[in-house]
Parts: sequence; structure tokens; C-alpha cells
Amino acid sequence: MHDATCCLMHLRTVASVDLPAVCPPGEQAVGTYLDKCGTCPGSTYKNSTGINLCRPCPVGKAINSSLPADHNSLDDCVCSPGRELAGDACKVCGLNQYKPAAGNEPCTACPAGSLTSGQQPSQHDELADCKCQPGSYMTAAGTCEICPSGTYSSAAGSFECQVCLDGFITVGSNAADHDSVFDCLCPAGYQLAAAGANDSMQQTCLVCPDNTYQASPSLQPCQACPPGTVTLGPAPGDHNSSTSCTCMAGQYKVGGSCSTCPANTFKTTPGEAACVPCPAGTATYTTSNPVDHNSASDCHTVFKLIDSGGTFSCGVVTSNSSIACWGSMPDIAVPISQLAWKSVTVGGFHACGILANDTVRCWSKDSDKASPTDPNLKFSSISAGGYQTCGLLLENSTIRCYSNPSYIFSYAGYDTVGQYTQLVPALSAAAAEYLQASAG
Repeated sequence: MHDATCCLMHLRTVASVDLPAVCPPGEQAVGTYLDKCGTCPGSTYKNSTGINLCRPCPVGKAINSSLPADHNSLDDCVCSPGRELAGDACKVCGLNQYKPAAGNEPCTACPAGSLTSGQQPSQHDELADCKCQPGSYMTAAGTCEICPSGTYSSAAGSFECQVCLDGFITVGSNAADHDSVFDCLCPAGYQLAAAGANDSMQQTCLVCPDNTYQASPSLQPCQACPPGTVTLGPAPGDHNSSTSCTCMAGQYKVGGSCSTCPANTFKTTPGEAACVPCPAGTATYTTSNPVDHNSASDCHTVFKLIDSGGTFSCGVVTSNSSIACWGSMPDIAVPISQLAWKSVTVGGFHACGILANDTVRCWSKDSDKASPTDPNLKFSSISAGGYQTCGLLLENSTIRCYSNPSYIFSYAGYDTVGQYTQLVPALSAAAAEYLQASAG
């Protein structure tokens, strides 16, 4: 009897140790001897009473609760963080979406301007996975803002933007306009100039060279002005547009191009203004070269006639009939620029002209002997030579001559004045008539 009772007690002890506890739905046996019931572990469930263990949720699903009531059905298995329900399965949140908690709700779109990367649930399971895209930065309020002008950010998730080098700018209001150091551009009117290595961080911007322009911010060289056009100055504003290329001095704008100033006009400064007429009595050379029309000095005096002698020349001005001389000129005692003349003749060291009243005045190195002794004689023509001047009298076409040093008019014939005594051919009489007189 004693042995039977002992054996029965032993069987009961073994059974109480080896058999797991019978647990309700949502629980399974736990503890050292599995004699207690506890809530199913995370992402598992049990939908019946018994000693069986909880079953794991399908792939991609989870249960985020410690209550047995949330582990007693397959329906308690919902999409894990970073996933959303698609039919009967859970899929990873789409690009630029996130979901921080388990559930079958749709994923949430990242804040404007931010994005996610990768295709793993762990890359979509919290707001921090939404990173501000390059060209923007995260503010203290948790929003993404485009980098300000003159700054950039080249990596996603930046909390501040980098400042461009001095003299460089960024343009545009999109993130793509601020997502690289190469978005730091030289302003219009400038071009990139390397200061050493081929690295934008070692470079600077310089104003475009003369006769070039840069119409918009760029890292490219300035463009050459069209042929025949120039820029106006050294400032950036003189090189920041195609219209900065304007007509050069000596040109004016005709439609969309530049042309040389018309004959007898000039323009001294670059620009699109009209050419200026030459002063009365002057004219330009008839060329199409702008350099012949870019100065007031290109308007040359117009002469009716000219004559040249040994060391100088003279001419009668068309506009006012005055005389102008140039070269190594003698002393001029006669106000030649204030009188009206019909003609002029130049000798070796003197010159003479016929005034509007047909009288003659001369000028030479001997200014006290600048005119004939009889200022009332009227001539139709005169001719000066090296040391002598002869002329035809208006009334009878007879010749009167004078020679150095006295310069006194005499009848044609023998002239024995001074050391330059010279034989003048005589015809039948001293008063012979001539068609033309010329002195050599």
C-alpha cells in the first residue's frame, strides 16, 4: 500500500512539471516550467485556447501591443512600420513616403521638398528618413527651404547651405538651381578667370574684356561683339547685354546694324546716335572706313583751287573765298584769311593772290615788300616762280612781272632790278598782248 501511494504522487509531480499550461487566445505558456500564461510576443498571435505556442505574423506584418486582446487573431497582424497594406500583403512605402507605426493605414508623404532613399522598410519608418533634397536645407521648424541666393547644398539632409565664393551668385528659385558648387556663377558682365587649379573653389570672376559681353550669369567666357561694334567702358554694366555692343566712333545705327557715317559727317564717340554734319566748307574723304569719320578733324577744308611752291602750299577756300596756307610758310603780313580771293599762286619763297576786286597782294619773307608798288593794277591771272611773279593785266592782257629782291612790277621786257637781273622775252613792243603768263 505504501509503495502504490508513493508512485501515484510521483506521477502527479511529473505531470505538473512537464505539461505546459493551457492558455487562452492571445497567450502562451511561459516561465521556467511553462506553468504560467503570458501575452504572445511581438508580431505573433494565438486564436484558440490550448497549450500551443503563438504563431508569427505573415512577413511584413507586426503587432505593436502588449495586451493579449491584441494577439488573439490573425487580423491583429498589421503592416509593420515603413509598410502599407496593398491587397492582402504589405509593401514598403513608396518613394518620399514614411510610416512610423504598425498599422494598415497608408504611408504618409514626406514634407514638401524632402525625399527618402532606398527600398527597405527601415528607410521609410520615421520622419527623419525624409531628408531635404540637395539645393535645400531643414529649418528649425522641420520644414525644407530652398537655399537662399548665393548659397548651395550638394547633399540630401543638409541643415544649412554653403555660401558661394565672393563675387559668385546663384540664380533661380528651384532646388536644382542650388544643388552644386557649379551653380555658383559669375554675374552678367563677368567671366570666369582661373586663379590656379582647375577647381571652381580656386577661381574668381573678372569683368568681360573690351568688346565682349556676357548677357546672363555663367561660367563660360564672354562672347565677342559682332564685327564693327564695341563696348563703351570697363564697368560690368557695359558688358552685360548683347546691346552693350554698340556702334564705334565713325558709325551710326541703321536698323539692327552699324554703318559708316555718310560722306561729310562724323561721330566722335561710340553709340547709336546720329552722325554730325561737317561744318560748312568742309568735307570728309569718300571712304567707308569709320576711322575717316570719327573726329571733327576728319572734316577737311574744301578748296576751289590750290597751288604749291618750294616749301609750302596755299589754296582758296570754297566756303568763304579766303586763302589758307600750310607747310614751311613765309611771314604773312596780308590778312589772307579775312579777305576774299579769286586765285592764288605760290613761288619758291613767296605767294600772291588776286582779290575779289582783281587787284594783287603778295606775301614773302620780306614782309615789307609783300605787294606790288601799284596796288591798283588789276590782273586776270598771275603765276609765281622761284623768285619771280608775272601776271596778265585785266584791261589789255599785257604782262607785268616782278622779281626778288624788290618785287616791283615792271613792263615785260628787260628787268634789271637787283642781283637777279633776268631777261624777259620781248615781242614787238613792251605792251604786247599775252594769252597766259607763267613764272618759273
